[in-house]
Amino acid sequence: MQSALLLSVAAPTVLAVVLLALGLRPWRADVQSRGRWALAIVVPLGALAAYIAVRGAPAFPPTDAGVWPLWCAFAAAAYALAAAALPLTARIGARVVLAAVTVWLVSKPRIDHTWDAGTTALWIVGATVAIALVWTALEHRAEKLSGSALPVALTVWGTGAATVLGLSGSALLAQTAGGATAAIGVAAAIGVWRQSLSVARSLVGPAVVLVGGLVLAGMHYAEVDAVSAALVVAGALVIGFVSVPAFASAGLKATAGLAGVMIVTSGAAIASSAWPTSVEDTPTGRDSATDTANDSDDDYGYE
Repeated sequence: MQSALLLSVAAPTVLAVVLLALGLRPWRADVQSRGRWALAIVVPLGALAAYIAVRGAPAFPPTDAGVWPLWCAFAAAAYALAAAALPLTARIGARVVLAAVTVWLVSKPRIDHTWDAGTTALWIVGATVAIALVWTALEHRAEKLSGSALPVALTVWGTGAATVLGLSGSALLAQTAGGATAAIGVAAAIGVWRQSLSVARSLVGPAVVLVGGLVLAGMHYAEVDAVSAALVVAGALVIGFVSVPAFASAGLKATAGLAGVMIVTSGAAIASSAWPTSVEDTPTGRDSATDTANDSDDDYGYE
């Protein structure tokens, strides 16, 4: 178990170092003018490397609904490569469509086997709006900031989400999110070195689609609670939309400000996930740990 965990972090880290070195060539001062393709694909490739390290190559189409965020992140990377040529309205529309497709695919087993039409509409609309808003918020901040600020904040955000998923009882979801976060961490290190680095319209979209989809899968098929999920969303919305002087400044001040917000919200999400749940609080009346291990997840295309 420990060797698989280490490999699920080491593999995406090494992959990201090689990929971003080839794409960005950070030893050159004009790093901002190149490498968007590498930043766009490093998140889904990092997650894929972590998944392969733990479980082997994933099927396509996947047999587990919780694997769909991985493939949807590749679609988000393709969007990121085309985004520079699109007007704002087209970019927003594409984000909403990709968010909705991700939510639909992750939720499909629940739609087919559990939910009525009203519940389906509530989940699809609510989760789509949440992912699209987070995506728009972080893109808004990325377009205003360069350097380490946003990649460091995204690294904290991804670490918090991975921890929440691990505490929910799904090691696979947690390790997939952790692989993506390791890749983002390499981009953050380059941002510290080269403050001209911009992750706008490249790294943000795949990160949001992947993390958002995995958290949604954790809500459906593991034990991620609504409070933890809301806190994961809240941190991204705050750093994206709230106007604070520290968020708009350059260099380490912005890095500390954005990372500080993510540490607080992610810490609260982790605390909520770690809070003990009584037998009466679980929907089935069983202990939550037993629920996670024994629930009929195979009926929903997820194990």
